[in-house]
Amino acid sequence: MHEVPEWQGGSLSREDIINLTGANSQTNILEENVRLMHRAIDSARNGIIITDHQQPDDPIIYVNQAFLNLTGYSKDEIIGRNCRFLQGQDREQEARFQLKHAIQAGESLHVQIKNYRKDGTFFWNDLLISPITDEHGTVTHFFGNQLDITERKEAEDQLQHEKHQLEQRVHERTIQLQETNEYLTSIVETIREALVILDGTMHVLAANEAFYRTFQVQPAETEGKLLYDLGNRQWNIPALRELLERILPEHNPFEDFEVTHNFPSIGTRTMLLNARQIKHQENYQDYILLAIEDISARKTAETDSMRNQALTQAVLNSLSAHVAVLDKEGVIVEVNEAWKRFALEQSSSSEQNTFAGQNYLRVLEQSRGEQSEEAPQALRGIQQVMCGERPFFSLEYPCFTPQDNLWFLLQVTPLKGDGGGVVVAHVDITERKRVELRKDDFISMAAHELKTPLTSMKLFVQGLSKRFEKEGQRDVTVPLQRVDAQIEKLTRLVKELLDVSRIYAGKLLIEQQPFVIAELEAEVVNTFRMITPDRTITFQGDTSAVVVGDRDRVSQVLTNLLTNAVKYSPDGSPIMVAVKEQADHVTISVQDFGIGIEPRYHARLFDRFYQVTEPNVQTYPGLGVGLYICQQIITQLGGKIWVESVQGEGSTFSFSLPTSHKDK
Repeated sequence: MHEVPEWQGGSLSREDIINLTGANSQTNILEENVRLMHRAIDSARNGIIITDHQQPDDPIIYVNQAFLNLTGYSKDEIIGRNCRFLQGQDREQEARFQLKHAIQAGESLHVQIKNYRKDGTFFWNDLLISPITDEHGTVTHFFGNQLDITERKEAEDQLQHEKHQLEQRVHERTIQLQETNEYLTSIVETIREALVILDGTMHVLAANEAFYRTFQVQPAETEGKLLYDLGNRQWNIPALRELLERILPEHNPFEDFEVTHNFPSIGTRTMLLNARQIKHQENYQDYILLAIEDISARKTAETDSMRNQALTQAVLNSLSAHVAVLDKEGVIVEVNEAWKRFALEQSSSSEQNTFAGQNYLRVLEQSRGEQSEEAPQALRGIQQVMCGERPFFSLEYPCFTPQDNLWFLLQVTPLKGDGGGVVVAHVDITERKRVELRKDDFISMAAHELKTPLTSMKLFVQGLSKRFEKEGQRDVTVPLQRVDAQIEKLTRLVKELLDVSRIYAGKLLIEQQPFVIAELEAEVVNTFRMITPDRTITFQGDTSAVVVGDRDRVSQVLTNLLTNAVKYSPDGSPIMVAVKEQADHVTISVQDFGIGIEPRYHARLFDRFYQVTEPNVQTYPGLGVGLYICQQIITQLGGKIWVESVQGEGSTFSFSLPTSHKDK
């Protein structure tokens, strides 16, 4: 016998060796089974995963190759993550909540859920999860079997869609086949137009209430009768016969067949006929539906509208102004003859044309040449009227043509109604402009001619006044002083006229010298305090702001505003002059408590030769050029001038000028 080898200080019996050999064999078998199971799972077509339920959030601890192929992820990107990452942002699926409940309860579940691959595409997953328990029945893992059923789901959806469409077609067909007498009657009675149902022999089967009411007949004398015999054969209309017997069989249905007929009982009527043959079962002419719409009132309205349109066009054509109607998009929808003639004259020398159908706003946007400076203003004005920002727009502009230099007045008014749009009129004001130019030339010449004799007269009167004053002849000096005052007033008017002439010719000279605005104001205010002792003229504000400009012209503006304040306010009433310095400009205002001015006149106060004329308001003599000159001076100095006034309470005229620097 062989000796039994010793092991760990002892000896193994034969039984021990047999048992040890058996255990090793079982382990080998188990390991081989595990490897076999791994190979089987990896070779499976279904995606297999195993999650560890003993760890937080049930991470994935195993996936097979089919699962990797299905999702497009690598094993490293999946192991350790919870399965819900496969649903991406689609987290409101009902299947997710079912899975959560099953895992918490340790139960099996079979669901269909939408998952997303790594490239973002989705697939439908048929998922079966089963719990794995230990020897104590505790769930330790979950086994998931996944199958891509996307094609099956799409086929099911397609079948469902086709089923729905089939059911819809069946439903629609069922509705179409509901042509019973009750169905026809309900249709007939709900139609507002007169409707008659005829059989194939043109006998009346039924008619609706509108037919009886319109043609003043009764059912007893209508139903069952031949259509052409109704009302003592007044329905025996040749055009109607042709429609029903010849045209309808070849052109079913027939719509908008217009017939005019004189009915003895109701007079002449214009009717719009619509006829349709209805095929019932296998018969071809079971029914004829004849709808009769009385359009007499509409035809009368259309005739009136055409007459009014012709009248409107005639009125437009009689105007010498060039008139066009634009829709709300700016497209020309109508023009008068004057517009057409002028457009034709200009089309040969311009790339743009302004005939009907053209977008006038786009023409203005693309305008080039001599009118390019005014085109943006015109475009903006038209758009403002279109959108309701202003009720009216006007603009004077020059138009230089090869034949002549013209002037036009553009006027834009809105069209009333829901359609919107505007009326654009170009009025030729060339002759008026030429008259104004001649008038300005005359004013300039007259002012220059008056200046020299007025100066001589003033010197002569002043000399006589001093002489008689020395001789003590008071009765002579007083009239001479009045003459001198009138000469001074006339001299101021001449100066204003000369200024207007220079402004219009663009020759008003403006010096640019720095001066302290407060000092100038103090001088002017003190002068007025001396010549109007009955007035309280207050001065508010203290500033050392320096203005770069024409000191004499600014003095002229302030003097004019104070003169108006004295002229248009009661004797003894106060006048307030204020100065206020701001970041980059200084504002001077003159306030009186006189008659005031209505707001509707504010915009025109600074126009040349404009004066407010109201029957119930006191007026004062003058040329209406003072405020115009003030505005032109302030504008050329880079400032602005405005008025705030309430009738009966007084006025405040203000102007602002840019400041240069503080006087150190």
